[in-house]
Amino acid sequence: VLLLAVLGGGLWVWAARTATPTAIRYDTTAVERGDLTVTVIATGTVQPTTRVDISSELSGTISAVEADFNAEVTEGQVLAWLDDTNLRARLTTAEAQLAAATARVTQAEATASETSETWTSTQALDARGLAVRSTIIAAKAAHDRAMAAVDIARADLKLAEATLQEARSDLAKAAIRSPITGIVLNRTAEKGQIVAATLNAPVLFTLAEDLSHMQLQVDIDEADIGRVAVGNEATFSVDAYPGRTFPAKITQLRF
Repeated sequence: VLLLAVLGGGLWVWAARTATPTAIRYDTTAVERGDLTVTVIATGTVQPTTRVDISSELSGTISAVEADFNAEVTEGQVLAWLDDTNLRARLTTAEAQLAAATARVTQAEATASETSETWTSTQALDARGLAVRSTIIAAKAAHDRAMAAVDIARADLKLAEATLQEARSDLAKAAIRSPITGIVLNRTAEKGQIVAATLNAPVLFTLAEDLSHMQLQVDIDEADIGRVAVGNEATFSVDAYPGRTFPAKITQLRF
């Protein structure tokens, strides 16, 4: 058996050496130049490009709600109303105070005009030596008091005007209006709800300006961040529409 094995191995080696080698063939093709595409994958959230949370500048009770979920609103449209009973009363009071302040200015100016004439006459008499010293002092004091009263009345008039303007502004704020043209994404305002205008005022409405253009914020891995740049084209997909891709473009890389 050993002898047969040695003979068989020698025969195989001899056959391998004497066998004719197979010819090598090469296929050639023309060079084509193209772009190399590097794909970077990251996940994130889709958000509206402009999103506004609306609260109330005033404290009060909501008397009516004019907009609901998914409602399309325009800039300046009323979304809700606050009860304005007290605000209208304040406005009426401010208007009355302004009217009174205006009348006091007229009265003070008339008094000042009268005392000015008296003081002028007294000075003329004093120049001719016909005025008593006490009369001169009294006329001068009356004139000074009248002029001071005019200044006070005019200051009160400005204060009344400011109070009226503030009352009108507060009354206008009772109408909670949309600052943008868009769609209502969320609404928490309900009729009868009490709103407290504090530093943490509750969000009554959330609006999105344009849902046809969305903003996608993604966290790109550190190993891939050097491969992307502003202006790069991109695509994204969402779970709500499986199998579909949407076009995008990188507009900003944040540090």
